[in-house]
Amino acid sequence: MAYPDFSEFSFGYAVVRQIEQQMLGQWAVPRFPTQPQEADAGYDVDFLSHGVPLFIQFKRSEVMRRRSCKECRDPSTSWTLPIYRMHLHQRDGYRQHMLLRALERSGNTAIYCTSTVPAKRELDHLYASNRVFEAAAVFWPLEIDLPSLHEPHHVAFNWNAAVAAVYSEVGRAFEPRTPTFADVFRKLQGRAETDAREEVRRLEAFVEDFQARGADTVADAERAAIGDQDNVEEYEDDASYKAIPRFDATEVALGRRDALARIRDIESVVTRAALIAYFEMDAFLVSVSKEALRA
Repeated sequence: MAYPDFSEFSFGYAVVRQIEQQMLGQWAVPRFPTQPQEADAGYDVDFLSHGVPLFIQFKRSEVMRRRSCKECRDPSTSWTLPIYRMHLHQRDGYRQHMLLRALERSGNTAIYCTSTVPAKRELDHLYASNRVFEAAAVFWPLEIDLPSLHEPHHVAFNWNAAVAAVYSEVGRAFEPRTPTFADVFRKLQGRAETDAREEVRRLEAFVEDFQARGADTVADAERAAIGDQDNVEEYEDDASYKAIPRFDATEVALGRRDALARIRDIESVVTRAALIAYFEMDAFLVSVSKEALRA
């Protein structure tokens, strides 16, 4: 596969730094407090008074440079090179994708953010010139409809194009709602006047429902729209999850199951939401400054 020579984490870090610098954003670092009172509701109100919450799953796109690729052989579409492919995780009946869809369906803002540069030198250049958003494309989980749960799927797109497509054997075209970060920020402007307590209630409703029903039940509700969830392999826990440097090393060693069980004891709904998003969806929670959105 023709992936660029930078890591997914490096790409995500560059985008988050741009949100921090250009949009005065904050990162809800997924870290366990040593005591519940260290992350109480006061933190929630402060974090959500500052900005609008945004969940982001970062992906590194494969880069197709030859006309022999599947997309160029598709007579129903017209592509220019390079074509980027954002691959979706097929494991456990696309469980991760289903949970991101559920997060968005619950009224929260959740996006895929995938790379649109072929090499590290381009990413470094855009990072140095504070233009990292030009290295990213954005997709909403609910706009990516999968034709089945039993085939590998990817989203094919050209940078800043009006049409993308979900591919398995054949492509299914769709029009991305907000293909760039500028579009996302315009959408978030409508939430800039939302009271922080309302944002807390929104997150709390999702977190409580998620913990009451469990991740598999939440994912099954999304799979039901596809219609063949009965044939999905049963989910198997995996404690060998990837360690992100911002986690405490001792917490990483606990394993995924123990970590999720401990989330229930944390007072802060923002911290709980950030941890659930990371462990279950490989997504990060940031806030985009209301002041920057109003500017």
